[in-house]
Amino acid sequence: MLKISNKLVDMSLDKAGNLSESRVVSISNALKSLGEVERFTILKAFYLALVKRVQSRVMRLESVLEVNAHIQETLKKLISKSRPVEKVVNVINPNLLGGIRIKVDDLVFDTSLRTKIDGLERRQ
Repeated sequence: MLKISNKLVDMSLDKAGNLSESRVVSISNALKSLGEVERFTILKAFYLALVKRVQSRVMRLESVLEVNAHIQETLKKLISKSRPVEKVVNVINPNLLGGIRIKVDDLVFDTSLRTKIDGLERRQ
């Protein structure tokens, strides 16, 4: 099922790698000829793979304060050397106390004060 869903995701993207709504609709319509259970199973796998693909290109930048656009763009360029990043989402997280946490797919950079304090507490 994973191969099928990944192939459907690939078919949903245009040449630039962007999600094409018309292609997604065409794929969904093509699956209407299948039985209800089989169609639901494939659509569910397709949806999950599609969400994973889209989310894997989003850089989540957590900080105590809003990070300015120039710094966001600089971080995006640095991270893009190892992972494709299409969008940056700056999330205000006062629990970090200071520093930043960057997440892209399964890659995490955490320089937050909260993580450093937690690390010290675990050592004691």
